[in-house]
Order: sequence, then C-alpha cells, then structure tokens
Amino acid sequence: MSFEFRRVVTVLGDDGKSKLHEDAPLKHYEVPVLPGAEMLKVWGSEEPPVPGVASPVDVNDPFFPGPDGNRWQITIFPPAPTTEPVAPSVEGLEAMAAETERVFPGLAAKFEPDAPGFHTSDTVDYVLLLEGEVFLKLDDGVEVHLTPGSCVVQNGTRHAWENRGTERAIVAAFILGGRRVR
Repeated sequence: MSFEFRRVVTVLGDDGKSKLHEDAPLKHYEVPVLPGAEMLKVWGSEEPPVPGVASPVDVNDPFFPGPDGNRWQITIFPPAPTTEPVAPSVEGLEAMAAETERVFPGLAAKFEPDAPGFHTSDTVDYVLLLEGEVFLKLDDGVEVHLTPGSCVVQNGTRHAWENRGTERAIVAAFILGGRRVR
C-alpha cells in the first residue's frame, strides 16, 4: 500500500459555513535516534480543542503535549535490518540525540540508554497500525504482535516498538497529555 500523506483542515467562515483552511502535503522528518525511521507531525495543540475556530494553530513542539494538550503523528518504521547494525560511538550517539532534540524537542530525553527503544511519557496514546507489522514490548516481557488494523491504547506505561518484518510499518498515533497520579 502506498500513502501520500497530506493534511486537510476545515474551519467555520465568518458566515458560519464550513470552508477549507489548509490542504497541504505533510513533511517527513528523519528520526536520528531511530535510524531509518520517519515521523510526520500531523497536528497538535496545548489547549483543549475549540470547534469552529476561524484560524486553528498547529502546535507540535515539544514532542509530548502538556496535560491539556494533544499531538497527532504518523511514524514510519523501517524494515528490520538484514545485517547487524554497527553501534555508533559515544560521540555519534550524542550527536544523534542532539539532532533528535532539535527536530523533536523532548523526545530523545524519554528514551532509556540501557534499554533501546524503551520510553515512558505522561500521555495516553491511541495508536493504529496502518501498514506492516510491529511488536509492542512491555515491562513484563510480553511482546504483542500487531498487524494492520490493530488498535492500541498505550496508557502512559513504559514500552517500545519494534519492526521485525521485511517491510516498513506505518503507525498513526493520537497522543493525549495527562497528569500522572502514580
């Protein structure tokens, strides 16, 4: 399946009728800490949504929203490598983290250096696998094999995503900021 990602946004005009606010292709961003991965910043806000706003404002930084915020993103995970990847030097890792922080403020800091891919955020994420396959890895050792159409409610828990397949995987996620109670 092939996707050409674009964002279409509607608003209410002064006359109270719906109108097109934006119709534009989405930019693909490389994710340095996840070599070969790409992310698309679809939409976001730090405030609860306001229906019918005349000029909505898209906020995608920092990467994770605050308690009342939200983000909508698409991640494209590359296929599993066919050869053992070469581990980067400490300097290389620092450079990848710095570049990731520049493009996705707040993302690299959530990843655990001793557990590749694992991270935790104060969010509830609604995730839909659109293409390919990925594994959702959890603390208790459970690894859930996800296929297209799989829906995940990632409830603020420590986790990692891994594509072990031979094709790319496309994951859409709507991220809701929350207030952690424990």
